[in-house]
Amino acid sequence: MIDFCIGGAPKCATTAVAKYLGQHPDIFFSEPKEPYFYASEALNKQVMSPRMSRSEYESLFANKAEHQVAGEGSTYYLHLAERVAPLMAADNPDLKLIFCVRDPVERARSHYNYAFSRMGPYMPNGAGRPMPFAEFVRDETMFEMGNYAKHLETYFDTFGRDNVLIVLFTDIRKNLSDTLSRICRHIGVDPQFDYRKPETTNRTKYPKYHRTIRQFDRALNLVYPHLPVKMRNALLLKRRDLLFAVDGDKYQLTDEERADARALYRPSVEKLQTMIDRDLSHWLTDDREKTSSH
Repeated sequence: MIDFCIGGAPKCATTAVAKYLGQHPDIFFSEPKEPYFYASEALNKQVMSPRMSRSEYESLFANKAEHQVAGEGSTYYLHLAERVAPLMAADNPDLKLIFCVRDPVERARSHYNYAFSRMGPYMPNGAGRPMPFAEFVRDETMFEMGNYAKHLETYFDTFGRDNVLIVLFTDIRKNLSDTLSRICRHIGVDPQFDYRKPETTNRTKYPKYHRTIRQFDRALNLVYPHLPVKMRNALLLKRRDLLFAVDGDKYQLTDEERADARALYRPSVEKLQTMIDRDLSHWLTDDREKTSSH
């Protein structure tokens, strides 16, 4: 089974880290990056995650060389810690874990933009209307994705603090080489490797034709509930490809929305900085990620 796993939350650079590590000759990373195996029971009802059998999962690592360490990753493993950690520990109690985390307010803002381009009015509440950010960040799943302290505590208790490495989003953006070396030492491979920059993936697209989007969404509301799942997904992807662009209009939080979200996450952030012995005071103020482009 696997020797290490990368987790985190959506929009915390887990995909980028996985793509870099996958280049290392001593690392065998699963393809796809997110097989969702340990979360498959929790996600079984979601279209994105058809349940994978153990034999199917093990086949992902069939070509691993004897000298390589095997790994996979998922943005679902962190906020589903209470269900995922025991399953992982049953397979490998010495599993090495890497969790990428980000200012939870900035993470939620980035995810909000991403979700609107992908799902439009069918964001978490499924209400068939654009979802206000204040409502989005309070959706149970969305909130838990940024409630890092609660879920990391489960992994610390299950695997021990030394087996869990926490990587901040700003570490990746500002000190990529050192961060990758730190991860390699954590999982027991040579930290010296010359990585090439991988192709960009998961780029968020932003609204480009606002009036057309509103008209499209009104029409979509009439037919969406009656369509087969595959056709629903195809329509949403077509909507994104035609009406959104990388250089479109990003949704920026108002001062009130930002302050409200900061207050919401404050207890978790204060607990986390004690747990990992890192200064996260900038997550509690209006200081924003200077290097973030999402």
